[in-house]
Amino acid sequence: MKKIYFQIAVYLLIATFFFIVVALDVLNGKLEFQFYSDTATWIDEAIYGGHGDDLTMLNRNELGPVTILRWLGPKNYWAMFLFNVIVFLLSLYILSKDKDLNIKTMSFYIMISPITFSSLLSANKEIFALICTCLIIYNHKAKNIFLVFLILVLSYMARWQYTLFYIIYLLLFSKLNFIKSRLLSITLLLLGATVGLLIFQYTLLGDVFLKYTFEREMFGDNYEGAGTYLKLLEIQSTYGYIFAFIPKTLLILVARIKMYDHIFDFSDAYNNTVLFFQTVLHIFVIYKCYVNKVYSLEKNTFLYIAIIYFVVFGMTPIFNPRYFYPAIIFICYELSRKKVVKKKYDVDSPLEYAKM
Repeated sequence: MKKIYFQIAVYLLIATFFFIVVALDVLNGKLEFQFYSDTATWIDEAIYGGHGDDLTMLNRNELGPVTILRWLGPKNYWAMFLFNVIVFLLSLYILSKDKDLNIKTMSFYIMISPITFSSLLSANKEIFALICTCLIIYNHKAKNIFLVFLILVLSYMARWQYTLFYIIYLLLFSKLNFIKSRLLSITLLLLGATVGLLIFQYTLLGDVFLKYTFEREMFGDNYEGAGTYLKLLEIQSTYGYIFAFIPKTLLILVARIKMYDHIFDFSDAYNNTVLFFQTVLHIFVIYKCYVNKVYSLEKNTFLYIAIIYFVVFGMTPIFNPRYFYPAIIFICYELSRKKVVKKKYDVDSPLEYAKM
C-alpha cells in the first residue's frame, strides 16, 4: 500500500504544480490555455445568476458546479482545487474498500485519465460523476439504502442523465427484472429508448434529446466525424436508435483520434489536447478488454453496467467523450478485479439490502 500512497502523492504534487503555474493564470484570464470545458460558464452563472431558478432545468445540468462555486466563492480557486482533491481522494478510498479489486491498477487507470487530471483544477461536473461512479461500484455489493439516496442526489449534481441511468440500473438489478439474459435486457432497453426518443421529440423534452446538446457540442466545436454523426442522428430520430447505437457510441469513444494535428492548439486545450488523450485511453481500455477477455455481459457485470450507461447517454445527441467518463471507469473496474470473484457478487441485487 505504501507504493500506491507514493504514486497518489506524486500525482497530486504534479496537479498542484500545474494548478499554481498554469491553471491560476488561465482562470484569472492571464494565460490562454483552456484546460477546462465549461468552468467560465459556471463561474459567470455563480456570480451573475442569469438562469436563477432554472439551474435544475433538464437541459442545463448546471446544478453541481454552480452550487459548489456559490458555496466556496466563484473566484476562490484554491478552495475549488482543494474541494476537487478531497473528492478525488474520497473516491479512491471508497474503491479501496472493495476486497475484489486491485486498487493499484484501478487507481492507475483513474489517474492516467486526462479528464481526471483536468477535473482537479476547475469547477466541473466530472468530479461529481467520479464519486458517483465509485459509490455505485462500492454499493453494488454493500447494498446500503442511505448510499442509494446519496448517489441519487450526487448524480443529479453531475447530470440528470446520470440519475436516469442510476434508476434504470437499480431496476435492472432488482427482483422487478424477471429477464435473466443480460443481452436481452440491453436489447429491450434499446427498444424502449428508441420508442422514448420518438415520444420525446413531440414534447418539451425534445429540446433535451434532439437539439440543445447537439448544437452546443457539435456545431460549436466543429469536431471531426461530424458528417457521419449527423447521419447517425438522422437514423436515431427516425425509429433507428437501436441501429445507430453501436456506431454512434464507438464514434464518440474513438473519433477524436483524428484530431492529432490539433493537440498543440492550446487555445482550446480541453477539446484539442485533453480529449484527444482521453480518446487514446479509450482505445487502450478497449484493447485491454480484448486481451483480458473482458467482453461477456454475463460474467463481467460492470461491462454490462457500462453498456447500460452508454444506452442512456447515447439517447442525447452528444458528441463529446467526457460524457462517457463514468462508463470507462466501470470498464476499468472490470480490468482491475482480482481473479477470484465470488459468484454472489455477480447475481445479488443492489436493492436487497441488509437489515438495518
